[in-house]
Amino acid sequence: MRLRFLPLICSFALTLAGCGSTQESPSVVDSSPGFSQESRQVNVLFDAYTQGRQPGCAVAVVDEGKVVHKAAYGHASLDHSVPLNADSMFRVASLSKQFTAAALALAAEDGLVDLDAPIGRYLPNLHPRTRQIPLRFFLTHTAGFAGFEESLQPHVKGITGEPVTFGTGDYLTPDELYELSRLTAPMSDPGERFTYSNMSYFWLGRVIERVTDEPLRQYSPQTAGPCGHASQFHQ
Repeated sequence: MRLRFLPLICSFALTLAGCGSTQESPSVVDSSPGFSQESRQVNVLFDAYTQGRQPGCAVAVVDEGKVVHKAAYGHASLDHSVPLNADSMFRVASLSKQFTAAALALAAEDGLVDLDAPIGRYLPNLHPRTRQIPLRFFLTHTAGFAGFEESLQPHVKGITGEPVTFGTGDYLTPDELYELSRLTAPMSDPGERFTYSNMSYFWLGRVIERVTDEPLRQYSPQTAGPCGHASQFHQ
């Protein structure tokens, strides 16, 4: 497997700051070279995160390709009083869509997919209307689908009998979610309107797995380039 570098994705990942929940405020954990005047100025901006029960935050500042400030403020866990550090991991949620899109672009570059081909070429058991929609529309949130909540939540019950909450509260495997979602029909014609769609990107992830014959978690790191992603896990 060869690694390739997508500058936009990498630069975004390098400047990403994340937040968690805090309890008591520990000292700022700073790993910036020399704890410079610039670092002190940034610390002032994030001082509120170290006061009492405030959300924790990890911050990196990059200037002309050089990390000039990297620090963590507060706690990662409110319940367990776990302090944050500059290398703490955060759930990136929908930021992962950028990496899914980049992985699909790389698959297209390798001739594994055609972005103008209907998604049914790769996922033939989707709804008949869905099968006719080109991949490009799913990439741009214009395929006619919304999120899981609008399309599936009223029809999916958890073990308590209540509707499943998609996101941090769901307990569906990818295969279970695919079986629930695959017969969903579009709510509007392709290209008619922009509708932010988690479902579209879930299906694109399945397309990547189908054409590469490997899990998305193994193929998507190709988009990281020199960013590395040494510390990551997939949920």
